[in-house]
Amino acid sequence: MLNSLVKKYNSLRKRKMLNNPLFSTKKKYAFIGAGIHGLSNLYPVLSHFNITLKYICTNSGKEYSALKKNFPGCIFTNNIHYLLNDAEVEAVFVCSDPQTHFGIVSMLAKAGKKIFVEKPPCQTPEELETLLKITDLNICKVGLQRRYWAGNKYIFKKIKSAKSYTYKFLLGTYPNGNPYTELFIHALDYCSFLFGRFTIASFSKQEYEGGLTVQIHAVHDNGITALIEMSTHFSWNNPSDVLTISCSEEIITAQYPVSVKGTKKPARFLNLPTERVLSQPETIKEYFSTGNLVMPVKEMNTLVLQGFYKELETFILLAESENNVWDANDLKGLTDLYKILHTLQQ
Repeated sequence: MLNSLVKKYNSLRKRKMLNNPLFSTKKKYAFIGAGIHGLSNLYPVLSHFNITLKYICTNSGKEYSALKKNFPGCIFTNNIHYLLNDAEVEAVFVCSDPQTHFGIVSMLAKAGKKIFVEKPPCQTPEELETLLKITDLNICKVGLQRRYWAGNKYIFKKIKSAKSYTYKFLLGTYPNGNPYTELFIHALDYCSFLFGRFTIASFSKQEYEGGLTVQIHAVHDNGITALIEMSTHFSWNNPSDVLTISCSEEIITAQYPVSVKGTKKPARFLNLPTERVLSQPETIKEYFSTGNLVMPVKEMNTLVLQGFYKELETFILLAESENNVWDANDLKGLTDLYKILHTLQQ
């Protein structure tokens, strides 16, 4: 009886995985860029689903044999106008030099393409405003993968009583780009995603030894307050991405992308901390965890854990839909974020 139930359960899991509509896509796509980030995190997901790439556009136009095997029939080019003028290509993935994203997205939007663009979609509030004025741009998903982290659903269940939080986003040096729009955008967007719009009450920043540290006191519209620290003065070997949320009855600690834990606050009697009088064990609940060993199942795959899988799946389903009423333009929700990024860079 038990073996029969286990077999049925595994059969249902397999059927669900194989019935994913992304395995039967009909559209033709293009990809602009072939850098380390795209090769590591985006191309593997597209290859997994056998997405049809008609073009791969790079600066050199060089044909990469590894990509050619995964995307047979793909045309390698350095001429973006091929895909702009090709009506067969309805949607495009963009993961190129961040400084080029604004110009690329502008051209794609004016050509009526559906767009997935790795962050940042642009560099300044003025560029964002320019993109928002392009009326044909209905589907533009931005690669901010923390929005798609599996741990978020547990955080949302617990933060209805949140009062304040601290967020430490600590990385190594970043000499090859703009840390604000290419790194810190992740942390600031995640705060907005979880707790809503916020303003900066005060901030400070330090630049030394090739690194940058920014510390922010933020106040959300719903009254939640925050202390946010973002830095490139730490290490890429041991980065920190830890959110600590003070709720009414427990402290939620979220360590992206591996765990969400809740520590029960000790009881008080007449506003006196009972743990100073009574010897009580600490109660910790593990709401989400990869554990000490990443299990060989889809849900524990690193691309799934970090959110890359889900963000691409969401975009492709939008691109494949024949429902023209879709309005999935992430850019509309980034106005306040870009104003904050601009303020911090002054």
